[in-house]
Amino acid sequence: MSHKALGIYREPEFSPGKVEADAAILDATMAELKREGVEIQTIDAVSFAAGAPPRADLVLPMCQGPRALKRLAAVEQAGAIAINSALSIRNCYRDLLAPGLERAGVPTPAGALIPADEPLDARKLAGLDLSAGVFVKRGDLHALAPEDVQRAADRAEVEAILANFARRGVRFAYVQQEVVGRVVKF
Repeated sequence: MSHKALGIYREPEFSPGKVEADAAILDATMAELKREGVEIQTIDAVSFAAGAPPRADLVLPMCQGPRALKRLAAVEQAGAIAINSALSIRNCYRDLLAPGLERAGVPTPAGALIPADEPLDARKLAGLDLSAGVFVKRGDLHALAPEDVQRAADRAEVEAILANFARRGVRFAYVQQEVVGRVVKF
């Protein structure tokens, strides 16, 4: 019995400056599966979300957009195994990530998800010391542009960053206490 694997490329808007590198990762992975005798097919996230997806036993999604994740969840319900399920991908959105880490007991700096287009409500920022420095991050996804994560030294800077987010159509922001120390990215 031949197994079928479907690879779904990440949407370019979720991969700024890394579209080719992300595609190369998926292509290399799919090539290894093919070398092992798996029948492979790749598809872009927009096409995957729009039409009936090809039948697959295994799905390797790099997609992140809501439409593609909805389709991925349906493919999983139909019995395909997804390496990174729709839920696991959605759990990386900032609105779910911070509460999920907290529930799991993972120590993280205090933070709050707030609307970017409303006056700053101090009650929602309880537990944060704006004068000690905070990071204001787009509240939906990871950073898609350099201005999506900015340090603010006080309330006025937080408000200015929020106003800029709102002008750019970013509806929510995650304000997180700065922790001074060595930054390790992974």
